[in-house]
Amino acid sequence: MDKVVDLLVDGYLNLKVSVEILNLFLRVYTKKNANVEQCLLVFEKMLRNEILPDVKNCNRILRNLRDRNLVAKSREVYRMMGEFGIKSTIVTYNTMLDLFCREGEVQQALDLLSQMQRKECYPNDVTYNILINGLSKKGEFDHARGLIGEMLNKGLKVSAHTYNPLIYGYCAKGMVVEALGLGEEMEVKGASHTVSTYNTFMYALCREGRASEARHFFSVMLKKNLVPDIISYNTLIYGYCQLGDTNEAFRLLCDLRRNDLFPTLVTYNTIMDGLCRKGDLENAKQLKEEIMRCGISPDVFTYTILAHGSCKAGNLPMAKELFDDMLHWGLEPDCIAYTTRIAGELRLGDILKACKLQEEVSAKGFPPNIIIYNVFVDGIAKLGNLEEATELLQKMVGDGLMPDHITYTSVIHAYLEFGNLKKARELFDEMISKEISPTVVTYTVLIHAHAGKGRLELAHMYFSEMQQKRILPNVMKALPKQRVEQSVNNHRNSWMTGFQLLIFALKVLYRELWTDISVISAGGADRAFMVHFWIWTCFLYLVANTEVYAPYPITQNSIAG
Repeated sequence: MDKVVDLLVDGYLNLKVSVEILNLFLRVYTKKNANVEQCLLVFEKMLRNEILPDVKNCNRILRNLRDRNLVAKSREVYRMMGEFGIKSTIVTYNTMLDLFCREGEVQQALDLLSQMQRKECYPNDVTYNILINGLSKKGEFDHARGLIGEMLNKGLKVSAHTYNPLIYGYCAKGMVVEALGLGEEMEVKGASHTVSTYNTFMYALCREGRASEARHFFSVMLKKNLVPDIISYNTLIYGYCQLGDTNEAFRLLCDLRRNDLFPTLVTYNTIMDGLCRKGDLENAKQLKEEIMRCGISPDVFTYTILAHGSCKAGNLPMAKELFDDMLHWGLEPDCIAYTTRIAGELRLGDILKACKLQEEVSAKGFPPNIIIYNVFVDGIAKLGNLEEATELLQKMVGDGLMPDHITYTSVIHAYLEFGNLKKARELFDEMISKEISPTVVTYTVLIHAHAGKGRLELAHMYFSEMQQKRILPNVMKALPKQRVEQSVNNHRNSWMTGFQLLIFALKVLYRELWTDISVISAGGADRAFMVHFWIWTCFLYLVANTEVYAPYPITQNSIAG
């Protein structure tokens, strides 16, 4: 073939015929699974002999290179087109814009947009959709919305391809209100929601524990004659499992089968994780056996979920057995699987074994990360090796990692458990000085410890900090606004101690929490904080001294979901 190309570019045939044949070669070479190198060879030979390929073939070459992620070659072809005077079309520009956006080079894409307009090649709806997608991935939501406005002003057609990337971007950042608002605008502007649109809404809501609202969107899909796909079902199953409603998850599993969909390993892993979260390890293991009988092979995530569930249930030998079983089936444990195993060994008190596993992790090319460090810090601190846990904080920094709120809370909690309130407060101050924001867990362990020691003034101080930082205790969310405000008005000037305070707290807990559970609105939270402080502190004081209350658990919520 090379010889034929050489004959054609050397003028063996009539020039017009040669050009047509060479362009035909290019078209063949740009087909899917074609030889890219051969295609580029023909392209370069034509240019060297001043035979200009058809711009449509140039565009095909660019698309082929883009799809294969051959960025450098794409840039070179585009440069050569300009150098040899091949005029770019809207397809050329859109292909390069898409390439830049895929690489995260959105500013370069915007510069190219300006360049194409100067050359009187004006953007179409595809151009804008590409840029909106790129900007949304970079988190530049306002700019993306501005481009939607430009499209509408120019009379260009907006579609799901326009809105879905921005909706996804909002949801990924937890901006669900903005995403839902954009969804409403989308329909007003004549762009129909797709299954992908609804899946994005559902996942964002499920991630916030709002499975019932996600189910509403599922119903809306059906009313609009849209057919939910396996992602739709997996998302809802995930939402219900997060809430502990595995019964509904199993009903959805039956429903998707009735609708001729096949559950994936993700479906089963999600349900297994939900069962493990509830402590139902036996049914989770049975589900694994069931999918194996159906010919579905468990993956690393399956075993990690079960191992993590075993650790949480205190069945550490089972966790170890699952890890060994994973190796037996030829599965390569990932960093999360190793971290789960390390956490189990630390709970057994075997620091040496945990360290050996960490060496194994490093040998497999997994660099130390914040999660593994947090597991070690928490495990070692709980074993009473407080100085070693504190030293690990310094070692993290040496490895280029910044301790986070989980790291500090683990060590603070351990010092409090061993009665060293002074050191715990020093670490808390250090945490603040490094601009690491405490969470409700951090404050809970501090308030619990100080209340348990009878130091209510310090407990009150930490509670006041929570108020200032707008960190709501979990119980707070369940107190009715109207009745809490009434309690505040009745008792705001009362300083009660001992048995009176305890009786008051328990009465309010009974009356306010259980008779009419609702959620405090943002406007009522300020006045509710004081009465809630006395309720909460009293409760903590009581349980701290009767040893019926375990401190707020410190969990590695990044491990195995």
